[in-house]
Amino acid sequence: MSILFYFIYFLAGTITANGLTHFINGFTGKKFPKKSKTFKSIEKKSETQFVKVMSSPVFNTIWGIINFIIAGLLILKIGNFLLGLNIDSLIYFIGLAIGSIFMSWNFSE
Repeated sequence: MSILFYFIYFLAGTITANGLTHFINGFTGKKFPKKSKTFKSIEKKSETQFVKVMSSPVFNTIWGIINFIIAGLLILKIGNFLLGLNIDSLIYFIGLAIGSIFMSWNFSE
């Protein structure tokens, strides 16, 4: 199987992790911060920073579902993904784990 398929499975895992984060926060009725880049004022030397903007629970639930659909389409329509103890599932779950760890680290600040 081509390495491109493994990259797609890894990407599907990270998209699933993103979907879980948004879906769980939306489903439980919590507002969830999304970070967007803005520029500081000229007095602060025009450095970039991240500002937290709160998204509504409904938006987050919908965004989580969209992420699940995209990840599912990537898995089911590209290559011959086999669920089980194989390299396809391993690559997917590595993407899911890395995506989850990165988001927990990113949003813990």
